[in-house]
Amino acid sequence: PDDGIGNNPGIFFYQLATFATFYHCPERAAAVLGPMYFGDPAAAIVGRLLGTTSACFQLRPGDAHALRHAPRQPLPATKTAEGALGFTAASLAWLWLACAMPPLPAAAVAATLAYVELTSGWVDNVMVVAVSAAFAESSIVPVLLGVGISIFYYSIIAPAEQRTVVLQAVKAYWEFLRPHTIIGTLLSIGVMSTVAVFSLPDVSAESGDHGWGHTTVFGAVTVAWFAALHMNVYIVGLNQMFDIPIDLINKPYLPVASGEFPVPYGWALVVTHGCASVLTAWAFGTPALLWTVVVSGTLGTVYSMPGSLMRWKRFPTLAAMCIFVIRGIVVQVGFVEHINQAFVRRHPDVLPPDVLDNEIVVFSVLFFVAMGVAIALFKDIPDIAGDATAGVETLAVRLGARQVVRLCTTLMLLAYFVAAFYWLGR
Repeated sequence: PDDGIGNNPGIFFYQLATFATFYHCPERAAAVLGPMYFGDPAAAIVGRLLGTTSACFQLRPGDAHALRHAPRQPLPATKTAEGALGFTAASLAWLWLACAMPPLPAAAVAATLAYVELTSGWVDNVMVVAVSAAFAESSIVPVLLGVGISIFYYSIIAPAEQRTVVLQAVKAYWEFLRPHTIIGTLLSIGVMSTVAVFSLPDVSAESGDHGWGHTTVFGAVTVAWFAALHMNVYIVGLNQMFDIPIDLINKPYLPVASGEFPVPYGWALVVTHGCASVLTAWAFGTPALLWTVVVSGTLGTVYSMPGSLMRWKRFPTLAAMCIFVIRGIVVQVGFVEHINQAFVRRHPDVLPPDVLDNEIVVFSVLFFVAMGVAIALFKDIPDIAGDATAGVETLAVRLGARQVVRLCTTLMLLAYFVAAFYWLGR
C-alpha cells in the first residue's frame, strides 16, 4: 500500500508487455519477461530491507505543487538504489542460470536493466521488457516501441501531477549527462566509423551485399555508441560527485549540487553507467572497443578522484593530457579499430588496412590533440571562482581568463589553418 499501487500504471504495463512478448516472440518469452517478473520482487525486498536512498522518480499526493514552488528540492521517490542492485542480481541469475545465457552477456544485460530500473520511473516495466527483447532479438525496434509507449503515456494518459515530476526528472537527468559531451561523443563515433567503413576492402562480390553488410555496420556502431555513452556519463558523473563543493559555486544548477539527486543516487548512476559500459564492450563489442572504454574510464577516474597521485585536474598539464588523449587519440584510433575488428569477424580471410596507414585517421589524431588542449583550457574559464576557492590551480586560475582565451583562440586558429591547407592540398 505504501507504493500507491492503485495509482501506478505498473500492473497495466505488466499485462501489456506480457501479451506483446508472447505474441511476438514466444520462444524467447522466458529471457524477455524473466527479469521483470523476478527482478521487481527482488528490488522490492532488497529495497525494503536495505533501502534508505531515493533512486527512482515516483509521485505522492501534493508533491507536484511543492515541486512547482521549490524546483530544486529533492525529487520524490519510493524506489531505492539498493533495490536496483537486487533487481540486477535477480536478472543476472535468471538470464545465466534459467536461460543459459553466457555469464558475461548476462552481466552486460543485467547492468543495462539496472540503468533502466534506476531511470525509467513509472514506465520501468515496459522499458525493462523492451531492453530485454532488444538483446534477445538483436534489434533496436523493441526499445523504440518502449520509448514510444512511454512518451504516449506521459503525454496523454498520465495525470498532470505525474507529468510535472517526470519533466523535472528528465531535465535533471539531462543536466547530469552534460549534453555537450554527449553530442561530441555521438558525432565522433559516427564520423570515425564512417571513415573506417569507407577504408575497408570491397567484398561485395563474395558476400552478396554492399561492402560487408548494413546490419553488421549498424550493429558495430550501435554497440560502440551504447558503450561509449555509458562511459561518457560515468566520467562526467564521477566528476560531479567529487566536485560538489566546487559546483555549489560554479554550477549550482547541476542535479547533485542542487540537491535534486541525492548523493547515493548519483553514485548509483555513476557505478551503473560504468559497469554497463565495460560489460557491453566486453560482451558484445571487440577488444578495441573494450580497450577504448577502459582507457577512457581510467583517465576520467584519475582526472576527478581525490588522492595523492590522483585528481589530475589540479595540474594543468595532466588535466589537458587526460582530455586530449581521450578526444584526440583514444576516440580517433579506438573506434576505427573497432570497426576493423568487427569486419575481420565477418570476413576473417580479408585483412583491413592498418589504422595508422589511414591518413585521415592520422590527421584526425593531430587535429583533435590540438583541439583537446583547447577544450581542456577553455572549459576551466567559467569555473575560476569555484576552482580558486577549492585550491584547484588550473591555468585559468593562474593566468586569468583573458590570457587563456587568447592562448586557446590562437591554438584553434592554427589547427583550422593547418586543416584547411591539408584538405586543399589533397
